[in-house]
Amino acid sequence: MFEIITIEQLLSKLNNYNHVEIHVHHTWKPDHTDFNGSNGLQLQQGMRNYHVNSLGWADIGQHVTLLPDGKFATGRDFGQTPASIAGFNTGAFACEMLGNFDIGNDVLEGNQKDSILRLAKYFKDKGRYVRFHRENSGKTCPGTSIDKTVFMNEVENYGKEPVSPTTSPSRGNAPTPTPLPQEESLAEKIASAKKFVGTNCLQMQQKLNIIIRAGLLDLPLLSEDSDFGLKSFDKLIFLQGKYNLKQDGLYGDNSIAKINSIIEEINKPKADENVKVLQTLCNDLKIKDEDSHSLKVDGDAGTFTKYCVERLPMCSKKQSQVLAVKYIQTRLNELKFKGENGLALKVDSDFGNNTAHALGDYQKSKKLVNDQVCGRNSWLSFI
Repeated sequence: MFEIITIEQLLSKLNNYNHVEIHVHHTWKPDHTDFNGSNGLQLQQGMRNYHVNSLGWADIGQHVTLLPDGKFATGRDFGQTPASIAGFNTGAFACEMLGNFDIGNDVLEGNQKDSILRLAKYFKDKGRYVRFHRENSGKTCPGTSIDKTVFMNEVENYGKEPVSPTTSPSRGNAPTPTPLPQEESLAEKIASAKKFVGTNCLQMQQKLNIIIRAGLLDLPLLSEDSDFGLKSFDKLIFLQGKYNLKQDGLYGDNSIAKINSIIEEINKPKADENVKVLQTLCNDLKIKDEDSHSLKVDGDAGTFTKYCVERLPMCSKKQSQVLAVKYIQTRLNELKFKGENGLALKVDSDFGNNTAHALGDYQKSKKLVNDQVCGRNSWLSFI
């Protein structure tokens, strides 16, 4: 079930997926003292047992656990949503580093540190956000000894050649190192994003909530308070990751254009499945539109569809067409109209007393003539 893989193997596997961000955790328990160099799979299975049997989860929460030797134990299927950080799980990749990295306990160093830096850099280079658990919880995870600003600086500069010293005129040949670029702290990023969004913050929050309500972002709703804080920043970052935008937390032209296009799609009239069934019925019965064409089965109850539907065959106890009656029975069942026996209709294409009774009740509800005959007006009412 689980396997031990190297960082190179992990990065190769990740190329088959499109995760929107990475979540960094520490296990806290087990820690370095529990690892003997060869029991990674046993420790991983123990964590799975706890997650499944004690917490009631479907599987182990994380996708991988980074062992002290720099190798990874695989966990939850990479294509499955992790149990990682509430409100940010959809599309994320979850990595637990085995150890307790709160100050005074284990130290993140050596091969383990090298692997997490490489993994985080893989995501950062793809424009994906690197999220520490504590950013969105009251926990210290991934440990108080790991400063995120320092960590991200190391990620940014991982693999870079050391900068050659320059000569300072004031000190002769004494070398003056060129400072490496510094990663902005989270507070600085939020401050920059807040300044950038300006007076458009409320508009941004309202639009993000439209997308969240539509179920396209698995996140809690934002307070629409014009205050661009951590929650607004996080949700914008998450959207940017999901839709392959640069995850900078800035409400800029690309993010605005994407958000507007998503909302435009949300607001498009949805294809009516019932209309699609009626269009298919018309086509099956060779009923053509006024241009002598078959209907396009698109759920659009336009002029051509109405033209054909009103020409569907009249159905009653005296005369009927089996496909048409089957539709009538199915639709009346969907609308909760019962036969004279008080039961749902049997969809058997037989226009008997029960179908007639249910149709009559339906006609009364639509203020149509209750003649128990499905003619032009009854057919059109089904649209």
